[in-house]
Amino acid sequence: MSNFLDIGKTGTFALWFWGIFGLFFGVLSLIEGSFAVGIFMIATAIIAFYELQKRKHTSKERKEIDEMDQKFVKNLNENMDKEDKTISYLNSKVWYRFVKVVYILSFIIILLGYNLIIFTETGLRNLDQNKTIIQCNVGTNEYFSPKSKNINLDKNDFTNETFNYEQFFRGNNDSEIRKIIKECSTRPYEYNSDIFQDQRYYEITRFKENNNEYDNKYINNELRKIGREFFNREKADYLDFSVNFFDIKPVFTYDSFVQYFVIGNIIILLLFESIKRIFYYIVLGTIKPKK
Repeated sequence: MSNFLDIGKTGTFALWFWGIFGLFFGVLSLIEGSFAVGIFMIATAIIAFYELQKRKHTSKERKEIDEMDQKFVKNLNENMDKEDKTISYLNSKVWYRFVKVVYILSFIIILLGYNLIIFTETGLRNLDQNKTIIQCNVGTNEYFSPKSKNINLDKNDFTNETFNYEQFFRGNNDSEIRKIIKECSTRPYEYNSDIFQDQRYYEITRFKENNNEYDNKYINNELRKIGREFFNREKADYLDFSVNFFDIKPVFTYDSFVQYFVIGNIIILLLFESIKRIFYYIVLGTIKPKK
């Protein structure tokens, strides 16, 4: 009967109606002497009220159970979401461990590669173009820094951090030598002149203004020999480097290496950190997941 009457709100109304109706007519039947009918109606009324009471408790229990189920499901989903948003959760995935290995290896290779390049290309100590001094031995006898006259010197122009005039001449430094001679000269200097012929000329004349005391034929013959050669190393063979147009006092510093080292490594670290945070945001929805 309880199953038959368990039909929601309509069933509840029917039970109330039957309970009151049955109790009323049951008492009325007893008064009129119809004991069997009266007892039957009262019994059905009692059953109806019992079903109402039972339904009340059942509804309350169901409500409590539903609330507990909803709370459990909510907590479960929250815990699953929290678990899915942790690094520990990602570490349980094969694909993440593979990506992690590739990421770490790429970071190490790029970091070591960059530092190896700056060490081999720039070295620890580099020529300071502002503090290095070029001293003129002819003409103005002035001194100046390479930077101030747009003269580009390289640390490879120096052996054991000392200046070698002959080595500098034998190297491919024609343009820079012309710049230096032009700055040192007190008279107009022809930039396209042959520096090896200029060097040989002053080796013979020793920078003296009066050239009449020298054999012009000998001088012209010496200059002609140099002019016939094409390569610097062959031209240099006619020189004795007994006189120097200039001297260079180099100053070396760690500034360039430190600058490249610090800035380059910071950029690499920031780049890989950005890649990691973007990856976490895409996969976990947060740039700073819990461990």
